[in-house]
Amino acid sequence: MLGKLFESYVDSAVKQGFTENESRFLLRGVFSGTSKFLEDQSGYDIMKSVASKGGVTEKGLQILDEQGFHEMIDETVTKSLDRITDIKNG
Repeated sequence: MLGKLFESYVDSAVKQGFTENESRFLLRGVFSGTSKFLEDQSGYDIMKSVASKGGVTEKGLQILDEQGFHEMIDETVTKSLDRITDIKNG
């Protein structure tokens, strides 16, 4: 599922004028850096530290909230776990 998230970001960056190679390079850095931060911080801590008032990250988080991102992830996890149960029960 994270691969789909990554590719969605790549596709969006390309639509905004970045080349596919540029998009992948930049996003690998973002994903890698975030992964390192997550070794000793929560995602909420990271969001607080990088989302400056009126800034780019704050705007992006606002859009995700407005579009129901958390609910979409929750539904994805729920349905995936339901599928595991279905498979186990034959």
